[in-house]
Amino acid sequence: MTNMIDEPLEWRREEIHLPKKRGLTAMVKSLAPPRKPTAEAILEQAVANTGLKDFGIDSYREGLDVLLESALRQGRLSRAGNAQLGRSCVMQAANRLRVQQAIKRDPDLLRVAIERPLFIVGLPRSGGALLQRLLARDSANRFIRRWENDFPAPFPQAPPNQDPRQQISGQLGSAVSQTAPRMDTIHEFRADEPAECLGLFASEFASALPSVNFNAPDYTRWLHERDMTPAYQHYKRQLQLMAFGDKVKGRWVLKAPMHLRYVDALRKAFPDACFVQVHREPERAVASMCSFASLRRSLRSNKIDPKELGAQWTEWLATLAERGAAARDRSGDAVWIDVGFRDVVERPAETIAALYEQLGWPLEDAFAELLAAQVDVERKGNHSAHRYSLSQFGLTREGVRERFADYCRRFEAQAIANS
Repeated sequence: MTNMIDEPLEWRREEIHLPKKRGLTAMVKSLAPPRKPTAEAILEQAVANTGLKDFGIDSYREGLDVLLESALRQGRLSRAGNAQLGRSCVMQAANRLRVQQAIKRDPDLLRVAIERPLFIVGLPRSGGALLQRLLARDSANRFIRRWENDFPAPFPQAPPNQDPRQQISGQLGSAVSQTAPRMDTIHEFRADEPAECLGLFASEFASALPSVNFNAPDYTRWLHERDMTPAYQHYKRQLQLMAFGDKVKGRWVLKAPMHLRYVDALRKAFPDACFVQVHREPERAVASMCSFASLRRSLRSNKIDPKELGAQWTEWLATLAERGAAARDRSGDAVWIDVGFRDVVERPAETIAALYEQLGWPLEDAFAELLAAQVDVERKGNHSAHRYSLSQFGLTREGVRERFADYCRRFEAQAIANS
């Protein structure tokens, strides 16, 4: 296949079909990628789509350059992958413009306090998403909705009293489900459900999501070593923007595995943060993550090397665990609570009751009833359809356990044995 750095392939302008309502058409078109895969073209397209020009501080630019170079040179992208890369970069550049515009319009939002937020961290595919969905049933808890994750700031050009972000986000999720029906058995995408925080880092071009979607090892290595302090400040500003418009204030319950890698930068932005670390046998977490990344990449790449992918994600997650443990030791009096995968899946009510007690949160009867109903919904879901194995990715249990030896020794009795 032609090297796309040497001979760029024009990105297709894929359409997203939504009901025709005043003001929606222009916003849907704003998701289309530019014609050429360059940072300059992406930023110019975002400016043209939004009518805005101020990107704020330029801490985002290096990440955009590294992502494009890595994904285009190393990603073995299909035509659809090329289009998706361009469209997502334009979308995130436009999000950055809108966030900056919102701050300029209402600078008081930067005074909004984000007090004692709870971060769900740990190896991916270890029950963190389920735990967040269950905690979201408590009306006292505030979480990032998927449509907010996709579009953190309102569209300035939206008609009065209309906010189409949820509708557009839902359509994007439906497009993924239609293209890859198996995706719903691995990870559900619903516009009003809790989302990981990755989207709020995407407009800083410092998110782990491109490493899932594309074979971009140079970008992944860059992300591992980047000083994430500016990224977490950008992330905090977006939470303040979301909270600024809330009529009822809630406790933030936030979730992303990548937070465990950047605890030091996180605590600079949120000194009173609390953490719940979810645990699972590393061989199961690695195999599940490889399966998830393989499906995501198959939508964007002409060729996937399973052994290459297995090696990448084993190293990614092992380093996540190691750096998280070291940062945890440095975190002083920060609250850390350990929860095993089976605790969440098999004993959710008891696990959450114990969690609330440790956090000093009141457990209201109304939430207990909603929690029981949600547990019933989750148990009727189609999660058993997700099948995977280490051997698919050239991995063995013994090899993974050896790479995670320190993690296993530290958490075996506490949580992994219960995973």
